[in-house]
Amino acid sequence: MPVHNRDWCVGDAIASVMALELSDWELIVVDDGSTDATPERLRDAAHDPRVKLLHHPGRARRGIAASRNLAARAAKAPLLAFLDSDDLYLPHRFSAALSALDANPDWAACVEPYAVGDYRPHAPLERGEARTEFHLCRLAPGPGAWLRAMLFENLWWTTPCITLRRAAFEALGGFDERLELAEDTALWLRLAAACPLGVAQSDEAVAVVRRHQAHSWNPGALAQAQRRYQQVLQDLVAWANGAAQLGPDSVAIMRERLVQSLVEQLSDGSQPLAGRLKDAARAIQLAPALLGERRVWSNLLRAPTRQGAA
Repeated sequence: MPVHNRDWCVGDAIASVMALELSDWELIVVDDGSTDATPERLRDAAHDPRVKLLHHPGRARRGIAASRNLAARAAKAPLLAFLDSDDLYLPHRFSAALSALDANPDWAACVEPYAVGDYRPHAPLERGEARTEFHLCRLAPGPGAWLRAMLFENLWWTTPCITLRRAAFEALGGFDERLELAEDTALWLRLAAACPLGVAQSDEAVAVVRRHQAHSWNPGALAQAQRRYQQVLQDLVAWANGAAQLGPDSVAIMRERLVQSLVEQLSDGSQPLAGRLKDAARAIQLAPALLGERRVWSNLLRAPTRQGAA
């Protein structure tokens, strides 16, 4: 659990872990340079020996990806799970996941539904109180099915509903610490491309994602989110170029999405031309075959006529 200045909700998140039906767990909380009362809230929770509190050197703020990675390195268990400081686990969070991973040793991870609800202080949600999101848990499996749905249908795993083997997490390099946001998106795309996965159960939410004004998900920052997603997509293709274990289906799906994303960006006249051309140059460097795509070079030629802000 990474936390930065969340004294108003981190106590609820920790309480939801302590309320798990499972008793054999450890919770590693990384305080990422908090300047509010978060340290006091964490010390209040640390009376349970299963809770470990960590900081970056000098109590510096390093970001959510570095904080998740620090916690993962400190973990003792062969299975990892993640919970943000404003979200909640429901008591049955691991009931199906542990059984599913035991029964399927080839799975690198398993996923389950989650729920979305508005933040209510000191009022953990119970089963059925929030809207359940099934997303990829209801998708028919098949070669590249999850990767294609994530890239083309805007379907995602949400971090609190994934249970992951430590070996797979380490093999994929953990969370990308260059990313301030979308570090989870970047890792789950690599996971979908490279690893066998499964659904522990597809009927009932196991965690609650709570929306609030300070949430990192911000629909008002659409342009910034699009640029960030383009970076994630290009980094994914760069990683795929050096990942020998990937099948041709995964590589083809990634490049298909890169073409689509590049065309969308080049044709978006609301964005600065220099930024669009810079992103295009990097994408073509990663995948020179893009220049053979008529949609790409025709939009490159027309990009200067679609001027955005300087």
